[in-house]
Amino acid sequence: MTNSGVQITDLHKSIADGNGFELYRPYSGKHAAKFLGLHPVTLKKKRLTGGISYLRLGERSLSYFGYQIADYFITNIICPDTQNANFNSEITGSAKEAALPPITELGSTGIIDGRSAHRSLQRTLTKPSNA
Repeated sequence: MTNSGVQITDLHKSIADGNGFELYRPYSGKHAAKFLGLHPVTLKKKRLTGGISYLRLGERSLSYFGYQIADYFITNIICPDTQNANFNSEITGSAKEAALPPITELGSTGIIDGRSAHRSLQRTLTKPSNA
């Protein structure tokens, strides 16, 4: 396994441990939504638009593995712009990649649990009042 593969696995483990789920255990939509700090309907919308991966178990049954929940944290909460910035630098030769921090290094705030991250995003994205 490459060095970056090991680091990504460590990041997944860190996220799972910090949020109380197991990487290789399947979870229902209700439980996955709880770990992510989302309403189950919001999780369903994200699934239908390709925002989170899942495993279809049958015609009417699906589940989310812990590593899929951790992937959602990585791509949407911890570093949402990393994927697009890296893609652009590979295709266009942009200097953006050099300015990006490595995905496995933690900032001064560290990894936060899903509910805290969700609340932080809500405060950031809330429309300011006209008071």
